[in-house]
Amino acid sequence: MLKNEPKFVFITDGDGVPSVELKTALKHSIYGRTITVPAGFVSDGMSIPWLFQPLIGSPFKIPFVFPAIVHDWFYRQQMIDRNLADTIFRAMLTEDGVSKWKCAAIYYSLRLFGWIAWNKNTKKKEMEKSKNVRNHT
Repeated sequence: MLKNEPKFVFITDGDGVPSVELKTALKHSIYGRTITVPAGFVSDGMSIPWLFQPLIGSPFKIPFVFPAIVHDWFYRQQMIDRNLADTIFRAMLTEDGVSKWKCAAIYYSLRLFGWIAWNKNTKKKEMEKSKNVRNHT
């Protein structure tokens, strides 16, 4: 359950990718926990190939944008495992009224291909950690 109606703006990142930037924190309660995504976080929305957008929907529209922001936060921070991140994403889509078939299509696509983004973020975090260690020595 969304605890607040976060404000966000549409932006284009340095690579020309359309994204959303949170202007206020996003707070969501699920499975007895409150998830907080801080203001300033940038998400590229749901990764829906353009070919499937007429069938699934726009990656930056309600009901997809807030679950996508939380999911991107989990994938970047990796404070929980990928399976739980994907499960929470599916639960948020369901809460927001996305049909069962769309939830299933989105979820199983994530399970098949989400490892690519997860591993990319893991490598990025490792590089940052190694960079920080070198800077502090």
